[in-house]
Amino acid sequence: MELPYTFRNVGPPISTKDLDALEQELGCKLPESYRAFMLTTNGGYPANESFEMPGLPSFVLQRLYPLGGEVPFELRNMNIHGTELPSGLLRIGSSICGDPVALGIAGEHYGKVYWQDHEQAESPKDWSSMNWMGDDFGEFMLSLKSLW
Repeated sequence: MELPYTFRNVGPPISTKDLDALEQELGCKLPESYRAFMLTTNGGYPANESFEMPGLPSFVLQRLYPLGGEVPFELRNMNIHGTELPSGLLRIGSSICGDPVALGIAGEHYGKVYWQDHEQAESPKDWSSMNWMGDDFGEFMLSLKSLW
């Protein structure tokens, strides 16, 4: 996936075998746009980080977790040891405030991007605290704007 902005502190290069192994561990098929991003970028801190949507609080994407590389902010580690999310979501990153950014990996939420406002959450698995950000990971990434 090619994006019109750069990432810094990206993860190590990964292969389709690495993503296949992750899917096997998770018991799911990752959305194609997310797979493409991970193969070309593998997480990191985006130059474009601002997302605005009417009716939502302002949001700044801090990072997307790499597969492999720095711990504790590694994709597997964050999904094993991070705060739980509603069923069918994979934690893929965090906002500037540390709120989870998640990708739907099952059911009606498959492929959709969400963030959880920790101030709204009554419990980590509470869907009412999840804010929809896009129907597709690639479209979400292209919608990010620079704050500067």
